Amino acid sequence: MSLITITSLDGRSRSLAASAIAEIVDPPPSSAWHGCRAHVKLFDGRWIEACETRDDIERQLMEQMR
Repeated sequence: MSLITITSLDGRSRSLAASAIAEIVDPPPSSAWHGCRAHVKLFDGRWIEACETRDDIERQLMEQMR
C-alpha cells in the first residue's frame, strides 16, 4: 500500500493511502487566509484541510506511482 503524508491545520501529520484520495482542490481565499493550502476529499466523503499545496500532494501521489 502506498502512503502519502498530509499535515492538517491543527499541525497533525496523517499518513493516507494514496488510493483513499478522491479529489484535491485549491481552497477558496477564506480558507487560504487561515493557512489551508489544499482541500483533500477522501472516497469515504471526509475532507481534510491540508497545509501542503495541491501541487505538493500531487507530487507525492506521482512518486508513489513509480
